[in-house]
Amino acid sequence: MQFLSILALASATLSTPVEPLTKRNFCFLYNNQDCRDFTLYQVPTDQIENHIVIGDETNVPAGLSDFHGVWYMNGNPLADECLSFAKTVANADGTWTARVYDENIWSWDPNFDGKVLYDAVRTFALTYVLKKVTNDKIHVTPTIFTPNYLLGQKVSIGDMLAEFEIVRTADPNLWLRPSSFFGHYVGSYNFTRIVYGNGTRTERYYTDYLPNVNNPQKKQAVTLLPTQLLAKVAQ
Repeated sequence: MQFLSILALASATLSTPVEPLTKRNFCFLYNNQDCRDFTLYQVPTDQIENHIVIGDETNVPAGLSDFHGVWYMNGNPLADECLSFAKTVANADGTWTARVYDENIWSWDPNFDGKVLYDAVRTFALTYVLKKVTNDKIHVTPTIFTPNYLLGQKVSIGDMLAEFEIVRTADPNLWLRPSSFFGHYVGSYNFTRIVYGNGTRTERYYTDYLPNVNNPQKKQAVTLLPTQLLAKVAQ
């Protein structure tokens, strides 16, 4: 999602795959927040559903039942590609919180761009707070936690800075993801279900997802690489 570019301070694509991240201890950064260490590992793009946690009725809150499965951010210009709503937490106020950095729920490009982006997301413990505006629209609020040396504050990014939505279309496997920054609309991409909650592939897996792997006719920002990175808790 486009807010991630704000967190990533540098970006340069490498021609060789990134090795898993060196184990890092985040406890010194946080004020009693999530101190788990994570590492990145590579998985085949055409087998993403065998590695990412598939969202279903056992791990996605009932209010987000429209979002079971695995989703592809088709047209997203940043170095994150697929996600799952598994492990999303229901809040007392009727919203839901998704931890972007969590284990096996979000995928990243296997190059310097993806590594730097994930490091930024993890360093600031990026989460998305989801609020259902109507049955056809979800409002997304990015939230970060500053490190202890910045007083360890929770910071909610207000609509004046960044506003994201997930908007229903007639196809239940295709939603839109419009974004606005500083009150100005900057564009939208297709939020596409490629795997159902039961683990079977949707038609769009074959029409919208696989054709983007190493496709020279696609813009570089849209082209998928043969592998992706997922995060896992370091041993």
